[in-house]
Amino acid sequence: MKKGRKPEYTNSRDAQIRDISQFDLTLGMAIEQSIAKSFTSTALWFIMLSLTLRLYVILSMMLVRALSLTLKKFSGTVTSKSSPWVSSYNHRMTISSSYTARDSSKKSMTDLQSTQSAIIPRAAVSVVVRLGIPSDAQNNLDAVHVYYALVQRGKEPNKGIWSFPGGKVEAGESSLNAAKRELWEETKLTENATSPTNLWKLQFFEEGPVTSTDSIIHKTDSTVAFHYVITQWFAEIIIDSRNYPSDLTMDSSHLFPTLVASDDAADAKWFSTPDIIQGISSGQITKGVEKVIQRSELLYQKGLLDTRVPIS
Repeated sequence: MKKGRKPEYTNSRDAQIRDISQFDLTLGMAIEQSIAKSFTSTALWFIMLSLTLRLYVILSMMLVRALSLTLKKFSGTVTSKSSPWVSSYNHRMTISSSYTARDSSKKSMTDLQSTQSAIIPRAAVSVVVRLGIPSDAQNNLDAVHVYYALVQRGKEPNKGIWSFPGGKVEAGESSLNAAKRELWEETKLTENATSPTNLWKLQFFEEGPVTSTDSIIHKTDSTVAFHYVITQWFAEIIIDSRNYPSDLTMDSSHLFPTLVASDDAADAKWFSTPDIIQGISSGQITKGVEKVIQRSELLYQKGLLDTRVPIS
C-alpha cells in the first residue's frame, strides 16, 4: 500500500454513512412535508365545514322568512275573498274573544255567581185572603174592618215570620190552581167553602193575579240562598148580611173563618191592617206584605177585584 492513500474499505464505509445520512435527511423532509400537508388539509376541511354550516343556517333562515311572508300573503288573500268558512271561523273567534274579555273584566261577578250556580229561581204563589167585617147590620162598605189571613212559616226561608199563605208551583200546575192548593194545605180554607151557619163564603178572583213579587234570601256571605218569583192571587171571604144576628156590633167572632195551620205553616191567624203595620215594624211580618195589601185594596176599592156572587 502506497503512502497517503486511504484504504478502500474506509471509503466504502464512509460512502455508506453518507448514503444513510442522506436517506435519513430525505426521509425526514418527506415526513415533515407530509405532516405539513396533512395539517393543512385538515385545517382546510374544518374551514370548509364551518362555512358550509354557516351557509346552511343562513339559507334556513331565508327559507323560513320566505315561508312566513307567503303564509301571511295567502291568509290576507283568503280573508279578502270573504271565504264562508273563514268568515264564520273569524266571527266565532271574535265572539269568543269578546266573551273571554268580558268574563275577565267581570271576574269577581263570575266568582260570586259560581258559588250560587245551583240556585235557580222557582215559581211560587201566595194568596191575599181578604175579610171585611161590617160594623153594622146594613153591611155598610164604608164602615168595614178589614182583616187578612197570614201564616207563620214553619220552614226556611223566613222560618218563624208571618206572611201570606202560599208555596211553590208544581210542574204542570197553573199558578191559580197552585194558589188554591197552597191555601187549603196551609189554612184548610178552600174555594166555595161556606160556614156552618152559611154566613160567609170563600171566593177567588180568577181573572188574573194581583201582582208579582220576588223573594230573594241571601246568606251571610251575600250569596243567594233562596229565590222565588211569587204570583199573588186574591180571594175574599164574602159575608152574607141577610144572616147577621142583631148583636153583630157586640160580637163578630163567629164571622171569622177558622184557620187551621198545617203543612209548611206553623200557625195561622187573621190580622187587621194596623196589626200588620205593627208586625212589619217589629220584624215579625214580611215587609212585602204591606205593599201587596195596598195594591189589593186599591184595586178592590176600584171594583177591579169583584168576587161577589150570590150565596146559595
